[in-house]
Amino acid sequence: MVLPTSMPQRARPVASGSRAANRPRTVPEQIADEFGARVIEGTVVAGHRITEQEVALRFGVSRAPAREALRLLERRGLIEILPRRGTYVRAVSTNAIAELFNVRIALAGYAARAMAQARPDGHVGALEHRLADMRAMARRSDADPREFARAYSRAIGSIAKGSGNDALAAVMRDLANHTAWTTVWRHTLDFATPRRRDAVCRRIGRVVQAIAAGDGEGAESELRVALEDTRDTALGALTQLRGDALDERHRVRTQATDSDPRHDHKEETRHELAGRNRRPGKAPPTGP
Repeated sequence: MVLPTSMPQRARPVASGSRAANRPRTVPEQIADEFGARVIEGTVVAGHRITEQEVALRFGVSRAPAREALRLLERRGLIEILPRRGTYVRAVSTNAIAELFNVRIALAGYAARAMAQARPDGHVGALEHRLADMRAMARRSDADPREFARAYSRAIGSIAKGSGNDALAAVMRDLANHTAWTTVWRHTLDFATPRRRDAVCRRIGRVVQAIAAGDGEGAESELRVALEDTRDTALGALTQLRGDALDERHRVRTQATDSDPRHDHKEETRHELAGRNRRPGKAPPTGP
């Protein structure tokens, strides 16, 4: 088992969309991100006993930030602190990581539905700006996949905030700060190509269209399908990295009602079809 021996250089957060101005990570957060990434990667094995002193020495910090980093890791479910017995690394399976994705997908879908129903003043426009940022980045051949992932996450954060549900937004913020996302974007090549980034932008564009139209069901379904696709790509990278198989029962899927963009990225949604088929003097088509 090998622990990291120094602080990561300018470790960057995966932004939640609600964190003030994408503030820099604190020293305890950076330590928790780096150490937690090693746990998820499997470099730090389950059952290993870890102490404040060891963390402080490995990262070249005092014991106070080391202690806070361990508390963060405990809240993230990556270590277990046992009174009078010590602190131990917990086992983290690929199945457990899949469930983190599933929880985030379910919450994001609910947030999209709530935002579509409420359509609060200013929030739809803010989401459209987030989408514009993603589209601008998607067109660049030299775009950093991790930067695009952060832009994507900020868009999801805007949806959480636009839901009007403060408790939901807070839970999604906590999930966005989980070490799992840091590790996923470090290793996956999900957003490495302009074509892939453009496909994601089209999907989020459909979500924005549904929200603006007040279509809660459509907004939820479109966002869940988009995030499930991202989850599947990330889990594929992690299973190769870790060497443990995923139990397919943990890959929960949404049943798309019209077209599933996982099969055809160019498929049109019912919102786009309604606009294209509309003619003067002819009512827009209706259907399930």
